[in-house]
Amino acid sequence: QARLDAFAKGKPGGVAVAWVDADGTAFFSAGKFSAADARAISPDTQFEIGSVTKGFTALLLAETERLGKVSRNDPAAKYLLPAGDPDQAALAKITLLTLTTHTSGLPRLPANIGANPDGNPDPYATYDRAALVAGLRLHGPSAPVGRSVTYSNFGVSVLGEALGAAWGTTYAAALETHVLAPL
Repeated sequence: QARLDAFAKGKPGGVAVAWVDADGTAFFSAGKFSAADARAISPDTQFEIGSVTKGFTALLLAETERLGKVSRNDPAAKYLLPAGDPDQAALAKITLLTLTTHTSGLPRLPANIGANPDGNPDPYATYDRAALVAGLRLHGPSAPVGRSVTYSNFGVSVLGEALGAAWGTTYAAALETHVLAPL
């Protein structure tokens, strides 16, 4: 606790830490929400984890493949589009592996996400699976798969939704069941 207090002293913002070992779990926190918000950080404070989610999604892919539900070489469209959909062939090159390695060629954000997504604190709040599939249909056929590594929030979103669909549930439910609860 003393280290966290020293770290946060005089700085805007704060930190919450969970220490897990053989003896159990201990929670520590220090600081405040921000320079303008003096509420203290606590073990119950919610933080945006942002791109940490990408690591969790990659773990979900590994676990889903380990359990035989998918192959990393499967096209994402196999799980997101109906069988026989004419776009299956055009999207076949975008595999679960290219999505998790950021080599799918999909853009950072889809064009159909709405106006000014970088100015929106949660541009995905109303972006559902139907919008995601529409974005995949829009960008996927011309995506330069495998040419280079291009960081893609959209691509990892496609991966998460495909994995949720493979499990017959949502991404959040699949992640909770197969990654977070076991951890």
